[in-house]
Amino acid sequence: MRLFIGVPISGRVQSALSAVLPPNLPGRVIPATKWHFTLRFLGKTEAALIPRLAESLGSAKLGKSFEIELSGLGAFPNPRRARVLWAGVSTGKPQLESLAQEVERAVQRAGFAAEERQFKPHLTLSRMQPPLNILELVDRGASVRATTLVDEVVLFHSRTDPGGAVYESLARFPLTRSRLQRAK
Repeated sequence: MRLFIGVPISGRVQSALSAVLPPNLPGRVIPATKWHFTLRFLGKTEAALIPRLAESLGSAKLGKSFEIELSGLGAFPNPRRARVLWAGVSTGKPQLESLAQEVERAVQRAGFAAEERQFKPHLTLSRMQPPLNILELVDRGASVRATTLVDEVVLFHSRTDPGGAVYESLARFPLTRSRLQRAK
């Protein structure tokens, strides 16, 4: 099974972000309904390891829920040779990074090897193969401003269908509700 751990974003944010993005993004565009923040990609994993992984994530100290704000566009590895177009995170970036670190600790406790790449908070919008120069698009930047609540971490199974990737939630791990949420 191909697995990853991520944070889903709300339909409201999907709509708000879709409304401000240019209509013809380059490359293979990721549908808004599949947008998420990947905290840890696990790749091909034996199904027998899922209970241990779920137990480790369930006992992790994921912290309190928080808000993040999307802002600006960027590209990996860079806008002149872009393979990935993404929306960045302004508000809530340190909290998202801390959450990814705690998820990484849980994954390692479950017996997975350490991630070699540093976590960089971003929301993938499009993938390009071969790489493209999208400097103008990134410089022009859409007025990407949308806020979403991070209140859970999800263990996803990703499978490919003729219509593209399908994400199935295998387990959900709630964050502690913040005082702000309890007051609402």
